[in-house]
Amino acid sequence: PLPALSRIAGLLLPGGCFSDCLMVMQFLRCFGKVLGFDLSADIPSLGVLQAGLLNVGDSMGFIQDLLVHML
Repeated sequence: PLPALSRIAGLLLPGGCFSDCLMVMQFLRCFGKVLGFDLSADIPSLGVLQAGLLNVGDSMGFIQDLLVHML
C-alpha cells in the first residue's frame, strides 16, 4: 500500500490542473531555449503559474505575456 501524503503547501488547484501545470513547466524547461525563451527570466515558477491561472495578483499579466510569446 502507498503511504498517505499531505497536500503541497499553498496549492489551490485541483489535482488534474496541477498535473497539467507540471507538464507545461516541463515543456517550457525542455523546449524553452528552442522557442526563444530566457530560461531564467521568461519561465514562471509554479507559484506564479498557479496565481496567474487563478487570476490572483499581478501574475495574470506574466501568464498573458508567456502565452503571447508562445503564439
